[in-house]
Amino acid sequence: DSTVGSYRGLFGAIGPNASIMNVIVADSYIFGNGEVGGIAGQNFGGFVMGCYNRSYVGGAGSSIGGIVGQNFGGVIGCGNSGTVYGEGRYIGGVVGMNTSNGTDPAATEATVFQCCNTGSVIRDNDTSEAAIGGVVGASIDDTVFHCYNAGSVSNKGLVSGGVVGSADRGNVENCHNVGNVSAKAYAGPIVGRVYNNPTVKNSYY
Repeated sequence: DSTVGSYRGLFGAIGPNASIMNVIVADSYIFGNGEVGGIAGQNFGGFVMGCYNRSYVGGAGSSIGGIVGQNFGGVIGCGNSGTVYGEGRYIGGVVGMNTSNGTDPAATEATVFQCCNTGSVIRDNDTSEAAIGGVVGASIDDTVFHCYNAGSVSNKGLVSGGVVGSADRGNVENCHNVGNVSAKAYAGPIVGRVYNNPTVKNSYY
């Protein structure tokens, strides 16, 4: 619990050979600056599977997620019901930022698969072009498949999406949203804003 530290979570950061499975975080308060998640602040190429967060997760910086703050690996079959709050960019009910590690030629595609969120995702700061989403805040050239959101998504900044806040290239497929979505400028029931022609298909609200 620190407003000045980054990489906050049950695990601050995990590497490419790590797997976290079937872990529940409940009745806790997790807060930091950037890269904050209920399970892991950063997933640098590992796997987080079958995990659940029932706690408050918040951050003063960017990449805040109910399960993983910044994801470069796989987040599979995970769920969040806790409130996720952020003041910076990229805030998501499950993952804040989903992207491959462009500096590592051996990196695999970052994937969020079969994940759900029922908690509120909130951003109270209106000072920057921040994206927040019910499942993923921002996904860059990567994959969000078979995910579901039923939580409210409320951004005083520019961009909110029911499933993904902003999608830049990559894929958002077979997703579902029933949560309320609001933003200052761009609010979409599935994706709030798209860049560079991502594939968005077979999704409904």
